[in-house]
Amino acid sequence: MTNQGGSGAAKPLMALLAVAVIGLVGYFIYKIGFSNYTVQPAKIFAENFVDSPESVTDLTGGGEVSGNYDYWIHFKLPGHIAELKKKSEFLPNDQDKEAARRYFAGVETPPSPALGVDQYNNLKFYNRVKNETQSVTSEWLLHNVKTDDQFFRAWGY
Repeated sequence: MTNQGGSGAAKPLMALLAVAVIGLVGYFIYKIGFSNYTVQPAKIFAENFVDSPESVTDLTGGGEVSGNYDYWIHFKLPGHIAELKKKSEFLPNDQDKEAARRYFAGVETPPSPALGVDQYNNLKFYNRVKNETQSVTSEWLLHNVKTDDQFFRAWGY
């Protein structure tokens, strides 16, 4: 004669435990993957600027972070332009300033008043392009000297 009472109670418990373990593993995989592909404005700021993220206000951002990436951040830093870590590689570029203004006005909802057509003469635009064998990186910095609004974009693969 076999004892089925004990094994019958263990099966639902084992099934519940298996579901819990699978659920936890799925949750952690989702959280790790989600955080790696989510635009984190403070992290992007810290990776690209000498100033600390705590020194800026109204820090927002968006875009896509993956194998091919295209992300942007918007912030205010009263009194001066944020210092880029690769400052020497960024060049002033008035020729593409309007394209940058339109891009940033298109990604922000609602668009910042600092990007209005009436603000065009207050905008300073800098860009950096790095072409390597396996990757291309383009970065923009658009600064409204009147409102202290600054917009940074990086994209590439």
